[in-house]
Amino acid sequence: MSPDVDASWRCVADRLCARQRAGGVGQRPLLACLCAAWCYVCRDFAPVFEHVAAQHPEVVFAWVDVEEDEALGDDLDIENFPTLLLVRDGAVVHLGPVLARAATVEAVLARGGC
Repeated sequence: MSPDVDASWRCVADRLCARQRAGGVGQRPLLACLCAAWCYVCRDFAPVFEHVAAQHPEVVFAWVDVEEDEALGDDLDIENFPTLLLVRDGAVVHLGPVLARAATVEAVLARGGC
C-alpha cells in the first residue's frame, strides 16, 4: 500500500479503537468487517460473521457500513467487499478483502494471534 493509504487505514483503525474504548470494551483485539448495505455478499456474510463472533468473546467484532458511517467511509476507497480490518495492540495486523466464509475469518484471527 502507498503511505497515503496506510495513513487512511491507520486513521480508521484509531477511530474504531477509540469507539471500542468509549464503549467500555477495553483493549481487546478488534475485527471490523467493512461493508456496504447494497452488497449482497455482505448481507449473506453478516450471519456468518455474527456466528464467528459468538465463538470468540476475546475479540471485539464490529460491522461497519462504510457508506452510512461517514466518519470512517470518507477516509477510504474500498473496492472489494467484505473487507476485514484486524487491530491488535493498536496495530493493524490484517487488512484486505476476504471470501465470505467462517473459515476465512477464523484464519484471519489465527494469523493475527487471536
